[in-house]
Parts: sequence; C-alpha cells; structure tokens
Amino acid sequence: MEENKRIVFSTDTKVWINRIIEILELHKKCYPEKYGNIDTNKTKSYMSKDKIIVAYQEENWESAICEFPTIWLSLKDDEIAKIILSDIKRD
Repeated sequence: MEENKRIVFSTDTKVWINRIIEILELHKKCYPEKYGNIDTNKTKSYMSKDKIIVAYQEENWESAICEFPTIWLSLKDDEIAKIILSDIKRD
C-alpha cells in the first residue's frame, strides 16, 4: 500500500458509524438548505466497497437522504467540505 493513502481500517463498527455521522454533520454544516434537517439519531447506513448510503430507519434504501463515496471515511474533514461545497456550486 502506498504511504500517502490515508485509509481507515477498523473492525469496530462504532468507529465507522461515528465517522459516517461526522460526515453527515459536515453535509448539514456546508449545505443546510438540503441537509439541515437530517436527524442522525434516526438514520441507518449501508456501506459497500464504492459508496455509503444513508436513509431514515423507517424508509427504504431508494429513499436515501445522502450518498457519498466510501473513500470519504479516510479523508480529512476539510477535504470533504471542499468536495461538498464544489458539488453545491454545480447544483
């Protein structure tokens, strides 16, 4: 593995869940018009090799409230915020 890659490896599910919630909070902070009302206490997450899908517990996965690449789990917050803000400009 290349040294410059910051990949998070953990078998502790709480670590993954906490990081997903942190990323959702970044979405809320950077794009409150779209993500400001997300209640992270009522969400569920699906993680694949390529992406993470977040939906409310009572909803199905097709009603996702947020999706982002799995690689974001290993990025720093400021890097994620830049991506979110650049996506806002494209919308």
